[in-house]
Amino acid sequence: MSLVGKQNSNEVIAYQLRQSFKPGEVTAEEANQIGYQEAGLQPGDTVCIGMSGSFPGLGIASIAAANEMGVNVRVIASYGASMYGATRTALPIVRILDVARQAGLIEYDMLAVSPGGDFDQGYNLIYPNSREVIFALAREAGLTMIDEETIPASIQRRLAIYGDDVDCFVNVGGASANMGTSSCGLCARRRHLRQLRRAQRRGTQGGQNAADAAGRVRTA
Repeated sequence: MSLVGKQNSNEVIAYQLRQSFKPGEVTAEEANQIGYQEAGLQPGDTVCIGMSGSFPGLGIASIAAANEMGVNVRVIASYGASMYGATRTALPIVRILDVARQAGLIEYDMLAVSPGGDFDQGYNLIYPNSREVIFALAREAGLTMIDEETIPASIQRRLAIYGDDVDCFVNVGGASANMGTSSCGLCARRRHLRQLRRAQRRGTQGGQNAADAAGRVRTA
């Protein structure tokens, strides 16, 4: 707890909310807007979004929903991405967001970027010489790079950059500084997974309840 500068009597520094909907029930933007409303955000509030390149569509939807509500958006993006994310060096997550902004689709402040990958060091990504490529991309875009030796130091740097006037934090993807590196980062209970499998086989309304149950995770 002391590593991230937070103290609480029950050692909880954050709660993670997950929601699910029937296929076609809402759009991605509407789903994010519902989440913001549940978090109690009001026009003029500030949401900080930490995102990797793994889910570009979800990142755009998160920003678009905040824009629709009149909520200010600050972003720190990591260049790291999973296999089907923003893996092209010519079109990383930072460039994708900028293209959407230039088209007038979304509005946000890009505060900084980080390498991403294992322990936010820019290694073990899909393309070769990833760390060198990432730093070159950041320099070309004129972006502040977060490059700390440890995850706690990277978290502290992010907290300082985000500022103190933050009303909500949203994570998109699995960046180590946002999700942590513990094996308990995402830990669904076995009984929830069993319920989900049974409901999927039945194909009944119970699938929605089981999916909600499996979505209840414990964060490190």
